Amino acid sequence: MGTLTYHPNVSIAIDGWTIEIMRIVYGPILTPIPFHAHGRGCYELHYNESGHGTVFIDNEQYDIAAGSFYITGPGVRHAQLSDSTDPIYEYCLNLALREPPSTSQRDDYLPRALSSMSRFIGDDRESLAQLFARLFDEYRQRRAGYRPYARALLEEILIASLRNNTRLPRPQQPYDAEDSANKAVPDTDTQRSMFIDQYFLRDYATQSLSGLADELSLSQRQTQRLLYRYYGKSFSQKTLESRMSVAQLMLTKTEESIANVARYAGYVSTAHFGAAFRAYCGMSASEYRIAHRVK
Repeated sequence: MGTLTYHPNVSIAIDGWTIEIMRIVYGPILTPIPFHAHGRGCYELHYNESGHGTVFIDNEQYDIAAGSFYITGPGVRHAQLSDSTDPIYEYCLNLALREPPSTSQRDDYLPRALSSMSRFIGDDRESLAQLFARLFDEYRQRRAGYRPYARALLEEILIASLRNNTRLPRPQQPYDAEDSANKAVPDTDTQRSMFIDQYFLRDYATQSLSGLADELSLSQRQTQRLLYRYYGKSFSQKTLESRMSVAQLMLTKTEESIANVARYAGYVSTAHFGAAFRAYCGMSASEYRIAHRVK
């Protein structure tokens, strides 16, 4: 089975705050996911169904296996590698946290809970595998009533994910918020930012400005303006950054040959990769591997 991706655009109200589920993905991790970080209010929830690999969160390295679960929050740099002989198959949720419309409705429990898990990694204790399997089954089969049922499953997955942290802070006071899920206005700016972040984590060899613009339903000029506004960089600069991040990750964390590193980073020619890497890092790929390899 290949990668399955859905964009539910579901909003869920918890403790007066709103969580927008913007993207859910299931599939294998067959290429390195380079170091990246999410913007304000944005989180990624990962559940490893099978396979083995390594996740790097800030300066820490963790081995992951079937049942591993982790969350990364705003500003947390992370990367991921699969074992080439037993690749990771994972479920991933991209979500954004929205503040209540007024301070009188605010209860800080949810942001405190998520903040406490912005670098969380551990084992699943809340049967997430079954919940995710049922969720994707609903989206695949699209039987009668699948939308409200999928929404209920997403809410259950969120709560189960928070409960996986046994050190989770408890609510300071109960709050019965009116369910405003259907009233939430999607933040297009945040959705586009998250989509662009994901775009630069895959298909390094085939990335193109026209392709990104088409997926955003914008012109190429509008897309370039967004990139400068979000990152202060052009499309070509962002592409080079993502390719070099993949190369640096593989050079320091794997034993792959320089030729294979070049291929993973999206270069057909090893010579072209070598020249680009030296221009970007100020040294050859071999020199970088020696200088930055963890002893």
